[in-house]
Amino acid sequence: MERNSVINFILKDIEDIKSIASTFENKNSIPPIYIDLVLSKTRNLYTELFMLQKIDTEINEIESIESVLPQDMRASDEIEKTKTPIIRTPKTPTPTFKTVENVIVKKVRKITTIEERDKMREKEYLITTLNFPPIKNLNDGIELQDKILFINDLFNKSIDKYKQTISFIDRCDNLEEVFNYIDSNLKWYDDDTTTKKFMHLLYRRYS
Repeated sequence: MERNSVINFILKDIEDIKSIASTFENKNSIPPIYIDLVLSKTRNLYTELFMLQKIDTEINEIESIESVLPQDMRASDEIEKTKTPIIRTPKTPTPTFKTVENVIVKKVRKITTIEERDKMREKEYLITTLNFPPIKNLNDGIELQDKILFINDLFNKSIDKYKQTISFIDRCDNLEEVFNYIDSNLKWYDDDTTTKKFMHLLYRRYS
C-alpha cells in the first residue's frame, strides 16, 4: 500500500511538471514563480524516488531471506512469532551529577514550554480563524505539495502514518482531542515551521 502511494505521488508530480513546462513555449520570459514551482516539484520527485528505492530495497531483502529458508523453518518462524517474547531489562547506569542536573533542567524547560505552547496555540487559533476560511476536513484541505512536506518532516517519510493521523483527526470532535493525540503520540515542536503550517490547517478545520 505504501509503495503504491509513493508511485502515485511520483506520477502526479511528473504530470504537474509537464503541465507547467508546457506553458513555457513561445514565451520571452518565464515567471519566477513558475520556475520555483517546477524546482519544488523536482525536489519532491527526488524525495519520492528515494523513498521508493528504500521500500524496494526492504522488500527485496525480505524476499531474499525467505527464498533461502527451508519450508519447515518458515513454519517454525510463524510459531515463534506467536510466543511471548522475553523482555530483557537493560542495566541502568549509575546517574552522575551532570546527568541529574540535565534531567532537572529538562523538566523545568518542559513545564515552561507547555505553558508557552498553550498560550501560543490560543493566540494562533484566534488569528487563523479570524483571517482564513474554515475547511471541512484535512484530507481534502491539504494540497499535494504540503502532503509531501508533512510526510517527510512530520511523519518520518511514512505515508501510512500520515494517513492514519489525518483520518483520526478528521474523526475527532474538537481541537482539544486532536492536541491530546498529537502531544502524546507525535511529539512535535510547535515552533517548527512545518508544524506551524500543519497547525494552521488544524485551526481552520476546527474553526
